[in-house]
Amino acid sequence: MENTLDILESLEHSHNQLLNKIDMLYTSLNIPDKFLELHGVNLEFVQALLMAQDLKISIQKHAM
Repeated sequence: MENTLDILESLEHSHNQLLNKIDMLYTSLNIPDKFLELHGVNLEFVQALLMAQDLKISIQKHAM
């Protein structure tokens, strides 16, 4: 049981590190500066839009 809790804690730590890196990447790409209409938009919403776009492209490729 203790090993399971250690693994869970490690995963949570890794998740938080990834979120921080995503925030840094988002900032370094200057997305709000390049796409003024996205200024002030929640990062999670932008991520969902990008995933939806990727899914659409994937579906289109498989449909052909």
